[in-house]
Amino acid sequence: MGLWQQSVVKCADNCGIFKAVIIGMPKWHHSRGRVGYAFRMAVRDKSREYRGEKLPRGIIVRTKQPIKRKDGSTIKFDENAFIAISNNKPLGNKVKGPVTYECGHSDNLVRFGGVPEHFNAPFQRLLKRQAKEDPAAEGPQLAWRTYPGGSGAMLNAVISKEVDCACVLTESAVAHIIKNSGEDAKERVEILGTYVASPLVWGVHALASRPADSDSNIFGISRMGSGSHIMAQVDNDNAEGDLRFKVVNSLDGAVESMAKGEIDYFMWEVFTT
Repeated sequence: MGLWQQSVVKCADNCGIFKAVIIGMPKWHHSRGRVGYAFRMAVRDKSREYRGEKLPRGIIVRTKQPIKRKDGSTIKFDENAFIAISNNKPLGNKVKGPVTYECGHSDNLVRFGGVPEHFNAPFQRLLKRQAKEDPAAEGPQLAWRTYPGGSGAMLNAVISKEVDCACVLTESAVAHIIKNSGEDAKERVEILGTYVASPLVWGVHALASRPADSDSNIFGISRMGSGSHIMAQVDNDNAEGDLRFKVVNSLDGAVESMAKGEIDYFMWEVFTT
C-alpha cells in the first residue's frame, strides 16, 4: 500500500471499528495556521498515489494483513474488504513515535461514486460533517470517490466493486441493464432508487468558428454507455448524417479534443459547462 509498515488490530469483536497503527517518520507540518508533527504517508490505490498533505479524508485502502483477535484467532479479509484511514492532520508538537488512526470496518463503510457536479453537493456536506464526528461512532460511514468520466466510468466501478453504489444517469443504467439481461450475464447492476427526479438539461457544444455547412458529425463522449454517448444518439435521431464517436474521458478531455479539431460536438450537463 505504499506504507513503510502497518499492522491492524481489532479494538472490539462486537463493533465494526478497527485501529490501524502505522509506523513511519513524523514530519513538521504547517497548514492554515496549524503547526505540529504530521505523519507523511503514501497510500496507493488502482490509479493514483497520494502523499502527505495531499492525502484526502476518507481515502479507501485495502488491507491484506489478517487481523488477530485476543484469543489468538484471525480474521482474513477477502478481495472486497476495505478500511478507511482518516486524513493527514497535525498531531501536536511532541509526536515522536507511531501514529494511530481510527478506521471504519467495511461493514460500516459505504463506498459511493459520483461526478464532480453541483447536484452531488449534499454528499460533500455529509463528508465534511462526518469528518468532525468521532470515527468510532456507530452507524454507516460514507467514503466518496469522484468519477469525472461520468455514468460509464461509474457503472464500470460498480461492476469491478471499486464502489458499492453510484449516482448515475437513469438512461445509462437502463441501457446497461438491458444490454446485460441474459441469464449468464456477469455484469448486472440494480437500480436502488431515484436521487434527482427532474431531468438534466443537456448543452450541445461546438466551436463558435465551426462552419455552418459542415457535414462532419463527430461527437466527443466520456465513455461508451455514458450519458454523453446516449444523449448524442437521441439527438441524432432528429438529425441527418452518420454519427461517429470519440472517447474523450472527461469534460477537460472534450474541450481539449475540440480545440484540436478531433471532435465537432460534445454534450454535457449545461450548468456544469
